[in-house]
Amino acid sequence: MQKVDDMASKYVEFLTKQEVEELCDLHGVKLWRIARPSLDGMVTQEFCPECQKLAIKKKEEEGIQRGLINSDIARGYQVFQKDSIISDDLRGASFKTFKAETDFDTRALNFARRMCRDYYQGGSGNSVLIGPPGVGKSFLTLAMADGLNEVFKKSRIDNKPVTVVFMPVARMFSKIKSSFNGGGKFTEDYAIDFLTKVNFLFLDDLGKESSMANTIKPASDWVQSVLFNILDARKTTVINTNFSRDELLKIYDSALVDRIFKGSTKNKQVLVYPKGSISKR
Repeated sequence: MQKVDDMASKYVEFLTKQEVEELCDLHGVKLWRIARPSLDGMVTQEFCPECQKLAIKKKEEEGIQRGLINSDIARGYQVFQKDSIISDDLRGASFKTFKAETDFDTRALNFARRMCRDYYQGGSGNSVLIGPPGVGKSFLTLAMADGLNEVFKKSRIDNKPVTVVFMPVARMFSKIKSSFNGGGKFTEDYAIDFLTKVNFLFLDDLGKESSMANTIKPASDWVQSVLFNILDARKTTVINTNFSRDELLKIYDSALVDRIFKGSTKNKQVLVYPKGSISKR
């Protein structure tokens, strides 16, 4: 009955529609004036029909986006395989396939296992792995993601399936840029919404999206805005990077660097590889 009343009300508004001489600043078309009932009687309202169309379209798109995200999150265990971006050389990475070739490798493996155990038991705060390229940070980070996804396979948090995603930062921004011309659903808004809602997010090679090799360059405002919006809304993110905290401060704003290390120092959740560590590639 309510729906019928709403339709009748909108029909009355349409019948009372009048064009006025005032133009919309954005679209340059004449505004519409309608009369609608209120508790104080009939009131008039002026609006741009084109702006109204855009507002309706945006609301519909937001509803579709929320539906896509909720559908993805509801799949729990499957999210890791479907939505993670994993290169061929990292496929199969797990604690079982990790090879400890040095004493520090053993220490790194113990660190990773400890963090997974803490997260499984309800711990929070970011974990950060720092070291030169090729020492195995990405492999170990993916092994952590795989381990958590497996132990949470039949568990739930707040009565909801647990979701784990492994995401190389440079690839994430490439996917977002591809969406600018209609290339897929991974828009900036979708990426931020989705990656803030997954339970455990693993960001691979942070900083590589802005600074390659040994050259340290400030990240663009857009890159920093996307990363800030994701990390600021999260309690737990596992991050690996080739850059020290001081170097990250040359790439990102200090507020973003604070979010990168959020909750990581109190519980000793930062692993720094020794200088001169040999690449395994």
